[in-house]
Amino acid sequence: MLKYEELLIEALIDIKKDPLAAYTQKVEQERIPTRYYRVEKHHIYYTIENNQIYVMRILHGQMDADLHL
Repeated sequence: MLKYEELLIEALIDIKKDPLAAYTQKVEQERIPTRYYRVEKHHIYYTIENNQIYVMRILHGQMDADLHL
């Protein structure tokens, strides 16, 4: 497995352990309460609904999240 892929997998595990952790950020402009976790140059966007975590997208930090979420 590639190092970057491993970092993304570790981030997903971190999100699973504590989806509201201080190292995640809220996305204020979304209709659905959305959070993101930054992994080097990428952001993992996810929502929490009925105690389930749904990963919406993994985007490069330079991409406009408003267009892709």
